[in-house]
Amino acid sequence: MENAAFEAQAGSLESGDLLVLLRHKGRGGGLSIQLHSPVKAQFGAHVTQVVEAVLAEHNIHDADVLINDRGALDYAIRARVAACAERFRALSSSPAAGCPGSASGSEGPRP
Repeated sequence: MENAAFEAQAGSLESGDLLVLLRHKGRGGGLSIQLHSPVKAQFGAHVTQVVEAVLAEHNIHDADVLINDRGALDYAIRARVAACAERFRALSSSPAAGCPGSASGSEGPRP
């Protein structure tokens, strides 16, 4: 999963933040969450629960998720996952979604 192109991202790798990456899976593929964090042993299950909850709130159930956490608190986790989910949904609902090279969203609106 790490070498694959992701469709949406939000956040940074700064201390106290996290980087969230999402890639679409086919319908019924479920969520696949990879968490990289220096506090994974202590808080990994909680971070994963927060990520799953926010994605469910945004009706995202089939995606590969990569989280690079740098000690983010719940409010930052929720905000970054929500921002990434909104970008992901916008890209997946655009007319160019699914076309190779269209993940950047840089094509702009069509007439």
